[in-house]
Amino acid sequence: MINNRTPCVGVLLRAILAASLLVLLFFYQALGHEMIDAERAGIYLKRIREHNAAMAHGRSVEQRAEAHFALGETVARIVEFLNRDLTSHHGELGLANTMIVHELKAQGIELTMWPEAMRYKSYVKPFERYVALLPEGPRRAEALFRIFQGRFYDSFIYDPLQPIDLDWLDLVVRIKQEEAFWSVIPISATERRFISSWPLTMCVPLVRRWAPIQG
Repeated sequence: MINNRTPCVGVLLRAILAASLLVLLFFYQALGHEMIDAERAGIYLKRIREHNAAMAHGRSVEQRAEAHFALGETVARIVEFLNRDLTSHHGELGLANTMIVHELKAQGIELTMWPEAMRYKSYVKPFERYVALLPEGPRRAEALFRIFQGRFYDSFIYDPLQPIDLDWLDLVVRIKQEEAFWSVIPISATERRFISSWPLTMCVPLVRRWAPIQG
């Protein structure tokens, strides 16, 4: 259980190394420029329409929840392509990607551009909807991880150890939320291990910022 005596410093050193490797991997992948042409754009947009139809007309809660999860995966893949395009073209989208953004908006999916970070923010609403529909569903763990993953990447521009607008209350809420869920999420890959330890790691700079200086 997280309380006021929880040691934060113990996770700092191992998290710094993990953070460095993770951020390098994140931006290295962004630089790998795989284009979306008109044909591929059409395929993704067709999937979006199919997912929306299944969400609206699924005969069971399970079917509708699965459609939300599938939508989340498809949009996440599209956002990867969009962000690679932005990185490769200094913040400008190509024609096919511009068409995708407009079509997504027409389908009720409005992505949020983050100009300072020169990327689109994560779109986690479908995963949140999945958890709401099926709190104990078979994809609950993965949906929760996608939510935490999105919040993590959207909390910083370049350096995860320098989060944007993170206050103590927000950090405590994140720790409590993740404490309740990490037990059902398998922590195996480097990315998952770092994201799971990140809220505790952030205790250190916040404590140094707000704790009174001891003489």
